[in-house]
Amino acid sequence: MPEILVIEDESVIRTALRRFLERNKFRVSEASSVSEAKDAFRLERFDLIITDLRLPGAPGTDIISRSEEHTSELQSPCNLVCRLLLEKK
Repeated sequence: MPEILVIEDESVIRTALRRFLERNKFRVSEASSVSEAKDAFRLERFDLIITDLRLPGAPGTDIISRSEEHTSELQSPCNLVCRLLLEKK
């Protein structure tokens, strides 16, 4: 079963992603920040890492370099989830 890491600081979004992925037969681990993900998991074990861009502490893009620290080749594809905020004028 493919294993996915979801890094998202908003628990509602993180839970929705986890539930959706689990319903589709993926094993899901969660973290609310890059540092939590780095401390709690071996990043190279994941088949896919889905992360928000704006996270407390380090931005989601830092997970790419953190993944590379653990392996000579980036073996976990990393998707960044971006949110657009539309302002009413």
